Amino acid sequence: MKKLANITTNYPRTIIVITLILTVFFGYFAARVTMTTNIKEFFPQDDPRVMTYDRVEAEFGGAEYIMLALEAEDLFTPETIRNIDLITRDLEQIEGVANVRSLTSVDEIKGTEWGLELSPLV
Repeated sequence: MKKLANITTNYPRTIIVITLILTVFFGYFAARVTMTTNIKEFFPQDDPRVMTYDRVEAEFGGAEYIMLALEAEDLFTPETIRNIDLITRDLEQIEGVANVRSLTSVDEIKGTEWGLELSPLV
């Protein structure tokens, strides 16, 4: 350790020059690093997951999120809530669906004096 300390104190200009050269060298290559967020680039094009992704993207215009809407005269009738729950459960059974959120699957979050209280929304 003492030897290294002696080198740095005896040759400060050399250490600075070497540091600058290394910074420029690595900075040159670091500027050319690219990042991709396209999941398809990580899999072969003939992979079944990529083909499913392409089908969903072509049909729905995107494959990250799909939103469904239900039109009803009164959304909060027992029959409508039951239908929403059935649709939610059916969607959860589809292979490749990671998460389904609906009125019947999310929790209501309430602040209490002791913290947070979670309960079904409907």
